[in-house]
Amino acid sequence: MTAAKFLETSRRNALGLIGFGAFSVSIPVAGAFAQAPTGEAAKLRALLERSDAAASLLDPLSAVRKIGDAAPRGPAFVDPLSDAYWSQLKANKTREWQALQAIDRNELPPIDRVAYDVFTYKLRLDLALFEDDLFEVQRMAPFNPSFGLQVEFPDFVSGGTIPFETVADYDRNLERMDGFAAYLSNAVKLAEHGLDNGYRQPRILVENVLKQVDAMLATPVEESPF
Repeated sequence: MTAAKFLETSRRNALGLIGFGAFSVSIPVAGAFAQAPTGEAAKLRALLERSDAAASLLDPLSAVRKIGDAAPRGPAFVDPLSDAYWSQLKANKTREWQALQAIDRNELPPIDRVAYDVFTYKLRLDLALFEDDLFEVQRMAPFNPSFGLQVEFPDFVSGGTIPFETVADYDRNLERMDGFAAYLSNAVKLAEHGLDNGYRQPRILVENVLKQVDAMLATPVEESPF
């Protein structure tokens, strides 16, 4: 699993707990969630929304897949192995942690306390990737036959999620294609760097990834998802 896939669960889970909790208590406590949150609850939910928006900008493919045209308008493709991604992700998580410390958990309603605790737990895991250099290790062992972009990107471009109605739509997809090509080159460079530093992924994983790439290259142009 890539760092992007690992990290995206924090905002979704916390927001989902708020939504589920609101639904589950709406029957015994009629109208309890009919009004907009105030005070500390409003601060927490605003933080979760900002975190989700920031995550969407760093993972535009997932954002488009989940919310379509409502996805934030940023880069069409972001390389999750790039230095720029690493720096922005670390800045986002650090800023979110600081904002979380300014929220008084004791002043939150019960449902929001659950969301606060989940977000806190996930955010600590996120930050540990950087504090323990786990993210850098992941970058030097980038191949994943189950969740790698060599699997997800072809599915994305061929799955009917993205529109192809205007010239701008095609230009944006060309931007995605260029980004994906750069990602593949970067993955190879980082893997070579990993080898130089003693990081070797299991042979079966690398062989499976190569089989996936070979199968894609062998696909006739007329049948290619690209």
